[in-house]
Amino acid sequence: FLVALLPMGYFWHGWFFWFALLAILARRHPPVYDESPAGSTRVKLGIVALAVFLLCFSIAPLND
Repeated sequence: FLVALLPMGYFWHGWFFWFALLAILARRHPPVYDESPAGSTRVKLGIVALAVFLLCFSIAPLND
């Protein structure tokens, strides 16, 4: 992904910022402390949270 951001920086210079940020912060994934599987309650809560997230977007942008 980092290699893809460099050529995209030619079209918009903001991609260089994202490249630098990811190169510094995403060196390795932090360790996972809780490896137990998610229960059905947590899965249902995640689906509800995803539905709320998707419903918060409008299909057409609002005009002033």
